[in-house]
Amino acid sequence: MKSEDKGTVIVTLQWLRALSAVMVIINHITLKEKKLGIVSSAFDIGAIGVDIFFVISGFMMANIFYTKKPTAKKFILDRIKRILPLYYLFTIASLILLLISPKIINTDTKTAIWQSFLFIPLKKGELTYLVMVGWTLCYEVMFYLIFTISLLIKKEAALYTASFITLVISMYGIFLGGNSSNIYISGASNPIMIEFVFGMAAYEISRLRSSLLVTIIISTLSIFTFTPSEADDRYVSWGVPSLALVLIANYSEKFITKKNWLSYIGDCSYEIYLSHIYAIGLIYYSMKIFHLPVDNQPFLIICFIFSIATGVICKNQISERIKRMNLPSARKKYSFKLHSE
Repeated sequence: MKSEDKGTVIVTLQWLRALSAVMVIINHITLKEKKLGIVSSAFDIGAIGVDIFFVISGFMMANIFYTKKPTAKKFILDRIKRILPLYYLFTIASLILLLISPKIINTDTKTAIWQSFLFIPLKKGELTYLVMVGWTLCYEVMFYLIFTISLLIKKEAALYTASFITLVISMYGIFLGGNSSNIYISGASNPIMIEFVFGMAAYEISRLRSSLLVTIIISTLSIFTFTPSEADDRYVSWGVPSLALVLIANYSEKFITKKNWLSYIGDCSYEIYLSHIYAIGLIYYSMKIFHLPVDNQPFLIICFIFSIATGVICKNQISERIKRMNLPSARKKYSFKLHSE
């Protein structure tokens, strides 16, 4: 595995991030089509892209821990600089749209306004965030805070401390949190957090001499745990296969090192992830305004292309400019930054 401190990136993980972003986009396009009655079933399995993102995020936090050895302050400031600006831009835009026309943002449940700004995890189905995909970032931020606290407790053991804290919270969610009437307790203790631990474990496995054997064993196990639709034990049914994919991608990097367009899409995955809902909505309302037929394949293709293009524009015109600003964070660039991150 190539180290980031050598100025290289793990190309195959970039590809996996791109694949995850594509799966999530198709999932949300087909969900829109299903809601409009265009198709009878959505590409539900595409939601596993979120689980893959979580595992990759845990993997890269371990990578940063070993190769960069950051202080708690440096770590959290870098995460803030990467995550918050673009997210808040879309959140504020969504709030304005909500005030103008509530139906544009949310028609199914009540909108969580202040929770959206503070990254408060909520019980699924109770409320919807201003940025619909914001629920995943709540867990990302929660994991970053746990990792930061772990660095403060004992820097040398931060990886294990973070894993322990995350597992304790997740175990509470498995046995008690899910039945809690408090939407914040049940939301914060969602066992999907275990997938970050899977990611950190994947990095540790990659350091073993027997990493290939362990990868084969986990990949075989994932065949039996995988289910085509989301289940209550998502951290197992989709988390274990996501762990296997990350291990396979990381091991394959020994044989594939050349960057290509897929690598670039992977680098833009956070921007694509945040912006694609707006891209899909803009295409739909544009077709509605001009009385164009919303047919399955044309709608899917147009939305898909526009979603990728919107994410790339956000990366180049917003994220890259923010990166060049003199904000209080580490100047050295990390090769992987997820939604994941």
